[in-house]
Amino acid sequence: MKEEEKLKVPGYEYFKEASTASQAACFVLGFDEVDCLDDIGGQQFLVDEVLPKEYAKPFSHINLYTVDSLLRPVNKELGMVVAEVLRDWNMLAAESFVERAERGKKICYNYFTQSPEVILALDMVPMCVEVIGAIDALLYDADTCSASVDRFEAEGYPDFLCSGQKVALGMHLLGKVPCPDAFLKQPSICDPSNAQYDWWAEKCKVPHILFEAPYYANERAFRFFLSEYKRHIKELEELSGNKLDEGKLREYVKLGNEALSYHLKTQVLKAAVPCPDTGWHAIIDSAALTMLGQPYALDFFKANYEIVKGRVDRGEGVIPEGKEELRCYWGWGFNGYDLHFMDWLEDEYGATWTGCSLSYIPKFVGLVDTTNMDTMIESLAWRMFNWPMSRQGMSFSELWVNDTLSAARELKADCLMMGTHRSCRHFWALNKILSDRVTDELDIPSLRFEFDLFEHRFTPDSELKKITGDFLSSLNYSKLHKKREARYK
Repeated sequence: MKEEEKLKVPGYEYFKEASTASQAACFVLGFDEVDCLDDIGGQQFLVDEVLPKEYAKPFSHINLYTVDSLLRPVNKELGMVVAEVLRDWNMLAAESFVERAERGKKICYNYFTQSPEVILALDMVPMCVEVIGAIDALLYDADTCSASVDRFEAEGYPDFLCSGQKVALGMHLLGKVPCPDAFLKQPSICDPSNAQYDWWAEKCKVPHILFEAPYYANERAFRFFLSEYKRHIKELEELSGNKLDEGKLREYVKLGNEALSYHLKTQVLKAAVPCPDTGWHAIIDSAALTMLGQPYALDFFKANYEIVKGRVDRGEGVIPEGKEELRCYWGWGFNGYDLHFMDWLEDEYGATWTGCSLSYIPKFVGLVDTTNMDTMIESLAWRMFNWPMSRQGMSFSELWVNDTLSAARELKADCLMMGTHRSCRHFWALNKILSDRVTDELDIPSLRFEFDLFEHRFTPDSELKKITGDFLSSLNYSKLHKKREARYK
């Protein structure tokens, strides 16, 4: 199909431009001795005088926070990998819509807790709804993301629904993102996402293929979850018209295992003092976990592991020389639209990001057993049963509290940052319990505050910096360091 014909295919133009914007970021990252956009004249100068013509338009409304964060010297090596991953993932999405138009290839929009290897092995294309929104929030200026949110809310829906889905839904209503062939969802305690997936599936008149999640987290509950997942796979086989092949599934599972093993090894390294990892890529970690079985996850997690391992071997941290380090664990998630916020915490306060509940994987989850079809299916179910938010969100608050305490201990946290997404009522209900337990059991301070995952207008950048800055300024780092040393001696 010629390019002019591809541009008529719904979805192709948006994702092709997103790929081009990412390639423009790669181009800028290729300049030597450039630590921020101002070093090369700023955005407008680049658009008018420097960038090749095909990069100028998408770069004119790119997210400047993202580009400046990628250019930061301590981030730049991994930043290039991230820009390349965004370029390639968006290009695959664009070409997948063309492939659907040409030969009927099925495209599935799935929830972020679903491991995609089975979808891939059935020769379908998985696209995580939350990643579609995340990439739009990361790649383009804040007004672009806000326009998508406003378009969805113009349908009469409340502003407190989760922007993890709202952004992609608004993009659909604006004509950027077309309907898929099916929606795939593991229902959980997250009612906003359940409602929004239902709405989108009904609007598109396509199947909404569910597999039920139990409330409990015990062995009996897992057996039920496994039976539901097996039923779900049969429905996916019917949708695809293909039978799940053991050899093909093993191929994708092995690729996913390799990627996840790097992430798990990096988690272990992050317990080193000083912290050897930066916080700007928190949202990329979560996005890459939705891409297991694809090369993008492996490229990112391997590159980050090698960078972090190198710092550990050299005894290096990531904060400016002369700064005292404060090791922070985030009890929910992160600011998903401003990568530079974590840079600011590191540069201004020496506050490092050791991990968060949306990307921390407990050791017992392990890797998928590739012995045979049954072991692979059961291991994938076990992974999804215990995946971030899937595990913590489907049971009593005690599970989330205990998991957070365990991670904070393992990663030698000096404080707990509980930046809470406004839509996550489950976390709002438990965060006082968590704050009390952290004080009682670890004797570390915690900060509770509210923000939105992708919507910058809810808690503006200036307010977010004031809230966190006031808290960090009030802490006695030396005293906290002594407490940490006493805990782990």
